[in-house]
Amino acid sequence: MTGTGAIRLLLADVDGTLVTPDKELTDRAVAAVRRLGDAGILFAITSGRPPRGMSMLIEPLNVTTPIAAFNGGLLVNPDMSVVEQHVLPEELVVPVADLIGSFGLDTWIYRGPDWYVPDPNGSHVARESRTVRFEPKVMASLDGLTSDVAKLVGVSDDLDAVARATSTAHDRFGDHVSAARSQPYYLDVTHPEPTRARSPGTCQRSTGSRRKPSLRSATGRTTCSCSRTPG
Repeated sequence: MTGTGAIRLLLADVDGTLVTPDKELTDRAVAAVRRLGDAGILFAITSGRPPRGMSMLIEPLNVTTPIAAFNGGLLVNPDMSVVEQHVLPEELVVPVADLIGSFGLDTWIYRGPDWYVPDPNGSHVARESRTVRFEPKVMASLDGLTSDVAKLVGVSDDLDAVARATSTAHDRFGDHVSAARSQPYYLDVTHPEPTRARSPGTCQRSTGSRRKPSLRSATGRTTCSCSRTPG
């Protein structure tokens, strides 16, 4: 690999970049990441997935940098120990879940290492399970689950209802949460600060860079170039 200049680290999205539409990691992707290491360039991953949903990538890609789960809402080391997290305000978890339910959407909760659903046979549960390669826990209610919530997800194949729920969440909760459709059938609600653009903080921690890293995205690729300053 040539022409790397001052690049110290490459930050890649998982779905749509590292893995195929069938969520498989190819030998070609593994070889490309290995070439980065041979060139002295660190490699990091970011995704809207939970941390456990990226654990299958750590060994084949030899990931040694912090992993940015939930688009930067939770940073973990490769051993899954927490570096930094931004969770939803506890007092908003029930109101947000009530809003999601009022539009007929199922509510999923991502909390710590766990994923909770009301119905294991519900819409898109099996698909998500195949993607993240672990099974959800079944919840009867939100009791005991309102603290340390990294993400709430509203799920429905009624795409108009998902769109209306997203708009209403913006109107009702304003800047207190981030509400966005990660897929036409998913409404993701997270802490307002973490976004994918925040994930270059991982870059600075990994390289010791004092200069703010630049992030650029094109055709489904997310890359981060970091330069190390002397001292």
